[in-house]
Amino acid sequence: MKRISVFVIFIVCLVYISSFAKSVIAQEEEIIVTDKILEMQPEKRVIQVGNRQYYVTTVFIDNGTTDEPRTGLYFDLKVGDIVELHITPVKTNGFWQTKKAILYKGKKEKEFLENL
Repeated sequence: MKRISVFVIFIVCLVYISSFAKSVIAQEEEIIVTDKILEMQPEKRVIQVGNRQYYVTTVFIDNGTTDEPRTGLYFDLKVGDIVELHITPVKTNGFWQTKKAILYKGKKEKEFLENL
């Protein structure tokens, strides 16, 4: 009887731990949004893409001629530019958080616009 109750407790613990692990993984989920910048708030490092506003932390520039995008700055972004946002499903101070923003330029921008 004691062995069965220890086994049941062990199974319950495993179920609890696996559900906790799933919730932690879900928080680290990454969503990718690619579209035009509609509005900017430079003083807050915020851009509007679609109907959401995103806080931008890191910017890369992809011109389609190299394997890896090069490092850029928030001030490289302009209204009307195409950006690929890697976001987490977390809001801080009312804005969605980005892991990185990739600014499409040159060949990469042209390819994106042709595929719309």
